[in-house]
Amino acid sequence: MAKILSRKVDRTKQILSEKTGRGKEEATQIAGEYKDLEKMTDSTAAILEHLQGKLKEMLQPNPNVRLKMDMSNSFQKMKGQVSANKYPQTEHVISELMMKGAQDLGDDSYFSKSLFQVAETFQILSDSKDDLDLSVRQRFLDPIAAVVNKDIKEISHHRKKVTGRRLDYDAKRKKHQKGTVTEQELSLSADRFEESFDLAEKGMRTLLDNDIEQVQQVLELTRSLADYHKRSSETLQSCLEELEDIATAAKTKPPLPSILIGFMITSGLSKF
Repeated sequence: MAKILSRKVDRTKQILSEKTGRGKEEATQIAGEYKDLEKMTDSTAAILEHLQGKLKEMLQPNPNVRLKMDMSNSFQKMKGQVSANKYPQTEHVISELMMKGAQDLGDDSYFSKSLFQVAETFQILSDSKDDLDLSVRQRFLDPIAAVVNKDIKEISHHRKKVTGRRLDYDAKRKKHQKGTVTEQELSLSADRFEESFDLAEKGMRTLLDNDIEQVQQVLELTRSLADYHKRSSETLQSCLEELEDIATAAKTKPPLPSILIGFMITSGLSKF
């Protein structure tokens, strides 16, 4: 415990020295290539994390419902259960509204027929949206979540180790010059720093060299969207054709009989 506390104190002193004194000039310099790897890794992590959030918003726009579903899904996953929850798609709500309107108007109304046709279409669109949600999660969101939560998280851990062990090494170098740290302690600190540096560099190179995985995931995302829009277009086109037939029939329907005239004839008041 005392060693850990002493190490933290030494690192803090080294940070202050580098910020306020000549410590920055005397600090061990990290290769520029390593910093380039860090920049590329940070950019990759940022875009993946931002895409996760924005795509979830696109698939499930209501933040309150999205939060409840995420909490429910996480709870069910902890219990080893598969979630059967579905996001309440707007298309489904519209479908139910139109279906009720069609039922209220009755079968003889052409408006009712058109509402019924569009209600069925919107339900198909709602189902397609559910399929899109599942497809995007399986093909894109889940794979990049694995990269962010495992690979990038592990890389971040090693990079923090590099920073901490570099500070520790430079602090021990100063103490070694003053004779308060042995050669063995300094060598051990250097080995730890080098070990963390190698692990961090290897992790970043592996992530960036394997960017074909990210390319493939973007391809799958686009394929999911293309499939969804194609199916939606075909569904709407079929609906349009049905509606055109209904519209044609509605134009030729006979007018409703006048209630007033019918009443007059029935009452023997046809002279009026």
